[in-house]
Amino acid sequence: SRAAAVDGYIDCFRAAMARRPALTGGVVPLSGGRDSRHIFLEMCASGNCPEVAVTVGNGWGRTNPDGVIASELARRAGVRHIMLDLPHSRWRAQRDTMAAMQLCTLENWWLTNLVAYVRDLPERPSVYEGVAGDVLSTSLYKKESLRRLYDKGDFAAIAESLLGPERYFEQFLSREYCRRFSRESAIAKVVNELKEHEKAPNPLASFVVYNRTRRVTALPPTTLLSPYANVWCPYLDADVWDHLSSLGPEFLEGDSTCSFHDEALRRAYPEFADVPFAGGWGGRRSFDRRTVAEMSIAVATRPPGMIRKSYLALRLARGMLDPTYTGDA
Repeated sequence: SRAAAVDGYIDCFRAAMARRPALTGGVVPLSGGRDSRHIFLEMCASGNCPEVAVTVGNGWGRTNPDGVIASELARRAGVRHIMLDLPHSRWRAQRDTMAAMQLCTLENWWLTNLVAYVRDLPERPSVYEGVAGDVLSTSLYKKESLRRLYDKGDFAAIAESLLGPERYFEQFLSREYCRRFSRESAIAKVVNELKEHEKAPNPLASFVVYNRTRRVTALPPTTLLSPYANVWCPYLDADVWDHLSSLGPEFLEGDSTCSFHDEALRRAYPEFADVPFAGGWGGRRSFDRRTVAEMSIAVATRPPGMIRKSYLALRLARGMLDPTYTGDA
């Protein structure tokens, strides 16, 4: 039953955290979401409270900012809370983190100051990271329309949906690179990977965790933080993994995308049930003009070959003049 699945989740996660005590000062990167909250509250409930909870970049246009929520959780638990700013130069942060993560993703640039904070601590800390929690314990990335296509074995249609429109590649890449990186080749690779997960209880979740999770959210703990900290990833505990990955999609669905995880948190930590979660984005997040200016310099100084500079230069120039266009640029 769903109730048994929720109870099993609570028990498995509790055991996973017990197997991962802080070797030195415990640090929990705490946002306004579910995954880090589960880690934080379980540490406090077990008597193994972290030394500090750290939140990066308050607000981000959310209706309930991460910093406000994290601060309230920490205050109630009696744990010190620190707010870190976003990097001063997004372009430099993005360039450096992309290189550190071997060009697998353009995300995670916002963690630059967290990495610096952990690096500069006097002792090598134990950092608790929530990688895979969102995919394993919610219905995120599991649209019903895609599930129906999986049931029919229409892998090409799923691949088309996952990749989305890509006309911009044809516009900014040179003809040679458009031929080398064709959409047909991408579709074929995604179809082959989708077939690998066909027999899983929740095929879409399995596909996402072995691909997006592995190449995006798994990279901060394994490439950015691990040189400076002992990093624990409790959602990847074998028992937690086996329990959550064995659940069919019907167990994870409900009134909202995160209803299964919400139910587990309310049942395990009822005294914190009234603390809200961070809301949705208040609008499109744009780049600042400094980022667009630094991006323009990078494009101008890049040797010719892969990209069509004329296409990018016009759009970057518009981004300098029109702040509402910077996200598109």
